[in-house]
Amino acid sequence: MWFLDLTLDDVVTDSNSVWNFREILKKDKSKELLFEAFVDSLRQRGIVANKGSIVDTAIVKAPIQRNKRVENDDIKQGKPPDHWSDKKKSHSDTDANWTAKHGKPYFGYKNHIKIDRKTKIITRTFTTIASTSDSKAFVPLLKEEDIGKMMHMGSGYDYESV
Repeated sequence: MWFLDLTLDDVVTDSNSVWNFREILKKDKSKELLFEAFVDSLRQRGIVANKGSIVDTAIVKAPIQRNKRVENDDIKQGKPPDHWSDKKKSHSDTDANWTAKHGKPYFGYKNHIKIDRKTKIITRTFTTIASTSDSKAFVPLLKEEDIGKMMHMGSGYDYESV
């Protein structure tokens, strides 16, 4: 309330409205364009130093699915099982998959980020399924402005294969 300067009498949007707006932004890549415009405005004001970057990955866990083998086969072919109800389809994450880190299995996604080395402000982000190799997600994080700049990378990024 303090951050948004709201009082108890103010009318605020419910979470569904925010969710629906976010979904609209995702459909036509507006979210990415808004983020780019935001980072560019920070650069113009000298807030993002652009003296180098740090690239790393975080695993984002998703609820583990308890599916039958035939259901998993359908999901791997890109379609939810026919017998699933609309509710089950909407509550099941059929895009997430498995990876291992330090010998421990994880189900979900990877969030790859590039941050400004000096200010630690996120300047680019890219999300993949968990099994994607970090080095495969490196190129989408790069921009022309990165040429000739220092780049620190997490251990999963094999810069020789990029």
